[in-house]
Order: sequence, then C-alpha cells, then structure tokens
Amino acid sequence: EIKTSGILDLTPTGLNNLLAATTGKVTLSEAKIGTEVIPENLNITGNIELREERLRVENLNGEFAESKFSIAGVLPLLEPIENSDADASQPLSLTIEQGRLNVKGLYKGQVDGQVIVTGTTMSPEIAGEVTLQKGKVTVPVAGNGNSTAVGATSGNTEMAIVPKLNNFRVILGDKFRIQRSPLFNFQVAGDLTVNGTIDDLRPEGVVSLQRGEVSVLGTDFFLARNYDHKVTFTPDNGVMNPFLDVRMETSVFTGSAPLQREANNNEIPDDSIGDSRSDRVIVTVSVNGEASEIVPALQAAKDCQPSEPLLIEGGVSRTDKQELERRADCIYEEAIADTSDRELLDAPIVELTSIPQRSKSEILALLGDQFVSLFKNIGNLDQEQLVELAITRYVVQPVLRDIIFEIDNVANNAGQKIGFTNFQVLPSLQGIRQLDKDSLVRFSYNYEFSEFQVNYEWRF
Repeated sequence: EIKTSGILDLTPTGLNNLLAATTGKVTLSEAKIGTEVIPENLNITGNIELREERLRVENLNGEFAESKFSIAGVLPLLEPIENSDADASQPLSLTIEQGRLNVKGLYKGQVDGQVIVTGTTMSPEIAGEVTLQKGKVTVPVAGNGNSTAVGATSGNTEMAIVPKLNNFRVILGDKFRIQRSPLFNFQVAGDLTVNGTIDDLRPEGVVSLQRGEVSVLGTDFFLARNYDHKVTFTPDNGVMNPFLDVRMETSVFTGSAPLQREANNNEIPDDSIGDSRSDRVIVTVSVNGEASEIVPALQAAKDCQPSEPLLIEGGVSRTDKQELERRADCIYEEAIADTSDRELLDAPIVELTSIPQRSKSEILALLGDQFVSLFKNIGNLDQEQLVELAITRYVVQPVLRDIIFEIDNVANNAGQKIGFTNFQVLPSLQGIRQLDKDSLVRFSYNYEFSEFQVNYEWRF
C-alpha cells in the first residue's frame, strides 16, 4: 500500500517534495524474482516500508540458488544520509548465511559474507565482503560475437541504476577452484579488493595458484611444485588483464611412442606414465607478463565442460551415455584444433625450457609428436571407444597423473640434494645430471627388464 499527495512536478525539486509526502508498506510472502542474466530465482519474504524519503527494511529473508540471506537497514531514495543522521548507523545490509550457493553453469560451493549498501537507491555504493570456498567457478565460453566480456556492458544498453563498488572484498578460501575444461583447472586462494562500476571494475590483490593443470597440444601441464605461482591484479589493468607469474611442467617421453598403436588395436591409449624404456624430457612453460598477451588464444579454446560430473562406480560409468558421447566428440575436435595452442606457446610472455635442454623448436616438435599420436589414435576409434577414452582422459588420468607427479616431486627434491638436475622413480628409475648446456649424464634402471644404463649425451 502506497499513499501520496501533492502536485506531479518532474523537476528534481518537485520529485523531492512529492516523495517527502509519500508513505507506504510492501509485504512480500515467498515472492519470486527472476532476471535474464542469472537463471536462478530470488525468493524473498518480509516487509519494506517507505517513510521520510527512505526505504526501511526489517527482517527481509530470502533464498537464492540454495543460499539463505537476510536484509535489514535503511537506504534513502534520492538524498544521501548525513553522518550526523541517526539512520547513518543502520545502513542497508545483506547478510549471507554460511552455506551452499549453486548458480548453474557459474558457481557451485560454499559462500558467506555481508554486503553493505549506502548512497541512494539511484546511486548505490556497495561495500562489505564475500568469502567463497570449497567450490568451483566455471569460466563461460565466449559466444560467436554475441556474448559480452566480463566487466563490460553492451553498447546499446544504459543502466538506469549504476552500482559502485567501494572497497568490496572478495576472499577466495579453502579448496576454491576455477576451471574451463579442457583448457585449465586450478585450485586458488587469495584476497581481492574491488572498486569501480560494472563497466570499469578496478580490482587490487594477489591470487595464488596452489594446484592445477593446463592442456596444450593434447598434453597436460601441471603447476610446478616449489614455486610461488601468482596472479596479481592492479586497478589500472582491470579484471581481464592481471599480471601472470606461473610455471608449469609436463613429461614428454622419447625413444618410444607410448601413444602410438596399430590401426586395428582396440586398446584405449593411456599416456599417464609412458613406456618403461622411454627417455623422459621435463618440459617447463613459464608465463611472466600481462594476461592480454595470451587471452586471444585462451578465448579460441573449445568448451568440453560436462553438464554434470562424470560418475564411476565399481569401474562402470554411471554418467548419461549422451553426455559421455558429447565429451568424446569434444576430444576429437580438441585433437584437430591446435591453432590456439600454438598461439599460446608463441606468446611473448611464454618461455619454453626443458631438462635435458632442448631448443624451443625441438620442444614444440616433441609436443607435436604426442599431439599427432593422439590424433591418429582418436581417428581409429569407434564411438564406444571414444566414450571409454572420455572416461580415461577426464576421470582416470587426472587422478593417476596427480599421484605420480606428487611421487616424482618428492623423489626429484631428494635427487637434487645429492647433485642430480632431475630425478624420477616412474616409469623407471632415472637421474639426469646436466654438465653444461650441451652435455649431460643419464643414469637409469628399468624395473621391468632389470636393466641398468649410464648414458652420456652431447649435443652438437
């Protein structure tokens, strides 16, 4: 119920006079509010009172995407509240209870925090903080020219109300992940302070990358252990152009080709640890510079994000067959679309190195050989085998590789203490001592054949 009296005058002074004489109360009971931007409905119950040109909220409770919240406080319509005003001590506050938030396609995980709104309804200023943890953000894929980048608004739309962030904190807590499958998947932690409007966000802070992997040319690169991986945001560079300081590693096996199979072989390829008689080259990708240098290559990647997690019970897939087939088709397209990967590796802020030392062209050739082998194998698989490959590639291999990488990391740290440049225990025992940039000594023991070798390599 809203009551008012007076002359309708659309000038600022006339509107103020009219609002001063307006009173009312709105009662909401399990009301549902939806938007085109976010598919989830907002459910709210409570009272909103309009009095003395101010909205006054008491015990407005609601639920959004499985997360419960409450709103209370005062927000003026047109004129900001003076510090000496009694209402200045009770600004409009949104309290988010610690619990789950599930926004389909964007975020699923725990959330809690408090958001404080000051200013006016027409020009709100938002402060406070939100903590996200034990959850996952899925980075959306840019459409074919139809989607709008994060932090930008459409040129054809002007928002009537433009909220402004004022030292708003976003805390990324325990076991928080950000992913865009199959391109990258990271566990991160950090604290960002954000200012500005939606079309000019100015974040400041550091996000640490704790664990994760990136897929390039069909090869998974893992974050290097014992390195402080950082993504640094500065107000001048905005949301989309942070400074990256990241180092990733992978193993490339030479001497034999574990991925290559006969055309009539029905075996599903598994390149997690390579052949026992393969020589291993540790390839490192170092990224040091602004994200704008590699964003075009990232945006070109195909999205293989599952609509639901792949489920395996007792060795049998419980995931819908149609979803598995979609993932399988995606693997095939991933294998034949390597242009963006090459652009990523050729970016000026990206450096390729290896142990034993190889030139950039040699490293790219090694990665390319693995990519071609993957492509050939995929080309020989039928639909059922592609589904099996999807399970192997996206469920089994990531877990197995992570375990192996952790074991070899412990072994490598021990080996470096006794003089080795690199030391591994899987798929065979192998130690490398780099003598100079052109020569090395390789010690190896093959478990399967009980074979011990010492090789001297000299590059010329």
